[in-house]
Amino acid sequence: MMKKITKLMVFAIIILTTFACNTKHTNNEKLVEEFDEEFIAEETAIEEESTFTGKDSNNHGNYEDEYVDLGLPSGRKWAICNEGASKPEEIGGYYCYATYKYRSSLPTTKDFEELEEKCTWEYMSMENMSGYKIIGPNGNSIFLPAASKEGRSDYMFIFGYYLTRSEANCPSVGEHSVFCFDLLTNTRISQCASDFTSVSIRQIK
Repeated sequence: MMKKITKLMVFAIIILTTFACNTKHTNNEKLVEEFDEEFIAEETAIEEESTFTGKDSNNHGNYEDEYVDLGLPSGRKWAICNEGASKPEEIGGYYCYATYKYRSSLPTTKDFEELEEKCTWEYMSMENMSGYKIIGPNGNSIFLPAASKEGRSDYMFIFGYYLTRSEANCPSVGEHSVFCFDLLTNTRISQCASDFTSVSIRQIK
């Protein structure tokens, strides 16, 4: 008789333990689901609130003719889009130095050097366009797409070429300095190019 009672007690304990474990597992799953929902909601809110003129860069409104204060020592403000584009991720047009060299809104090699020295450069893909997110000392940022240059579609998404109005570093007549970056090697340099090579423009003021 005692053996039967003992067996029943053990069986009851097993059933209760199993039920408790199953209940705990179900509750844990519910907690995980609730956490995931809250996390997704928070991430969505962050994306909706962020802009290039603020701390991040996911707002896709029309930014043409807008400039961003990056908090640079020079006080320079950089256009939020390439020339000819209405959104940061758009390539815009290609322009040659021969027709734009007298524009005071063109940056110099020193302006790009200031971006290099004072800002944080991070690889970023935005709306299927790769490039650099450049974060200034004050936390504001701009996006430079790897827009290649005219006639070189094979360079798209890898190389970026940006016009400057600097000539001093080029030894040959009919050449000027172009700021270039290579996403694959994470290098950024200024190099000489023909005055008729058409590249991207990012204006300053």
